[in-house]
Amino acid sequence: MGTTEDSPPVLSVVIPALDEAAGIAACLERLVGQPEIDEIVVVDNGSTDRTRDIVAELADRHPKITLIDEPQRGVAHARNAGFAKARGDYLGRIDADTLVGPDWGATVRAHLDANPDTMAVTGISTYHDSPIGFFLAAAIGGQQRLGLIKNQPVGNVHGANMAIRRSAWEKVRSATTTRRDLHEDLDLALCLTKAKLRIDQLPPLRAEISARRRQTPPATWWRYQVRGLQTIANQGYTVVPFHRAVITGAWVMHTSQWPIYRAWDFDRKRFSLRPMRPRVSPVGD
Repeated sequence: MGTTEDSPPVLSVVIPALDEAAGIAACLERLVGQPEIDEIVVVDNGSTDRTRDIVAELADRHPKITLIDEPQRGVAHARNAGFAKARGDYLGRIDADTLVGPDWGATVRAHLDANPDTMAVTGISTYHDSPIGFFLAAAIGGQQRLGLIKNQPVGNVHGANMAIRRSAWEKVRSATTTRRDLHEDLDLALCLTKAKLRIDQLPPLRAEISARRRQTPPATWWRYQVRGLQTIANQGYTVVPFHRAVITGAWVMHTSQWPIYRAWDFDRKRFSLRPMRPRVSPVGD
């Protein structure tokens, strides 16, 4: 859409946002200085805080930023509206609390430019506000040293750190769901897989995300994990014991860490005895 024979592909980044005043400025500041990123589309999904004002102020200073509204609630609706508005041949997708690495745009562009058979890419994410985030970073580093995390085809994408070719999106768009009780990023990955469109995992595609959702109570988190199985079934795949084992392991890990996060004040970056209001997963809220 944004390219001619004499110009390189356009890279757009789409950011769904709902009440993200606390972190949206930091998210955008990581993007605007990267020359490889041509356009940033923020899709406000009905914020009641200062999200829109903050984005509008930044857009006045940075022509790359465009703010649009999507009144129909749901990450998938916001993502779709952003992809429709964006002019990019490559469509990045991150969350409003994501802090991308300084070479994020260059990594996306270089890989998709050099690998025409790759239709989507997804990266490695750690936490930028977790009191125990170093454990995740250490685990990822260890897996990389063992060769378990490498540049390779995968079957899923992380919605907070990914990009897709517009041509691939147009092929699968009608097959994707906008149901709010399902995982929109897993759903997209399943649609790409069914269409035999390749997804590559790129270890250099680094981003830091917020750990706020780790304050979600275990019972609520279990329902969130189960919706992953429902997403798989909704696309016609059979849910197998391996899938159940994965979500059970993820829930056990979450539950073991929940008391730590429950006592963590994300705003002040310190532990607090004051009960915190959990930032629960957006799926189905």
